[in-house]
Amino acid sequence: MKIENEVKPTWNFAAKPWESPAAQTGQGGVGDKGKKGDEGKNHWDSGSTQSVCDTAPKNGGQGGDGKTPDTAPKAQDGRPAAIITQNLGLCRGEIIIHYGAGDGQKGSKGGTGGDGGAGGDPGTCPSGCTAAKTGDQGVGGKGGNGGEGGNGGVTGLITIFYADGGATFTVTQVGCGGGDGGDPGDPGKGTGTRGGGSTGKPGTASKPPVININKR
Repeated sequence: MKIENEVKPTWNFAAKPWESPAAQTGQGGVGDKGKKGDEGKNHWDSGSTQSVCDTAPKNGGQGGDGKTPDTAPKAQDGRPAAIITQNLGLCRGEIIIHYGAGDGQKGSKGGTGGDGGAGGDPGTCPSGCTAAKTGDQGVGGKGGNGGEGGNGGVTGLITIFYADGGATFTVTQVGCGGGDGGDPGDPGKGTGTRGGGSTGKPGTASKPPVININKR
């Protein structure tokens, strides 16, 4: 007779996954300050008894681009599968078994690009000339690339013994996958940006553990 909502015995021999991605890397450096503008020049006009501007001062130069942060180190590999010997005793009906090493950790998000450098100071303005302006802020730095995902966990060995009372086993391998690549970093602030970074490379999957189920 079929039993509705029957709870089937489940054994979990799988390693736990990582709870969060690897820590994000730092921000890129701020761009260099822009060059100061050339100073203005004037002369004294004795007839009009006032200063006359000969060369207007120049605006300050644009600041340098923000720096791109370094790519993050590779994330942690998945937690290893254990070496386990388990006696289940007398087994009847369907027995569910999950086994596997942990998935690799997701790579860290790329670092934020550095802010564009401050604009250069305006050139010195002598009497009689119109003041120049401070230069524009530099372009925001490109965001860093996401970190590489960790590899799947190290293979283990699982050995199970049981006494058969009419048992069937449903065995599912889980985990062992490579971690996803980290998300791209954001660009820095500035007069425009160089864009975000690239998504990190995924980690490499590992071989599943060996599992042996032995009837006594």
